[in-house]
Amino acid sequence: MRINKFISTFVSILLAIVFLKLGIETENRNEADKDCRLFTDLRNAAFTNDYYELIPDELDNPRFLFDFGKVLRMQKCAREMM
Repeated sequence: MRINKFISTFVSILLAIVFLKLGIETENRNEADKDCRLFTDLRNAAFTNDYYELIPDELDNPRFLFDFGKVLRMQKCAREMM
C-alpha cells in the first residue's frame, strides 16, 4: 500500500514537471509567433537581428523562413550596389 502511494506521488510530481515545462515551451512559441507576425512583410535590413533571434523557434514556419531569406537577399543586393 505504501509503495503504491509513493509511486502515485512520484508519477504525479513527474507529470506536473512535464506539464509545466510544456506550458513554458508553448508560451515561448506563442510569443515568438507573435513577434514574427509583427514584422512579417517588413523586409527591411533593420529587422535582421530580430529574425536571427527568432530562428530557433520559427524553423518550422515557412512564411518566416521565406521572409528572412528575402531580407538576407536584399542585404546582399544592397551591399553589391555599394
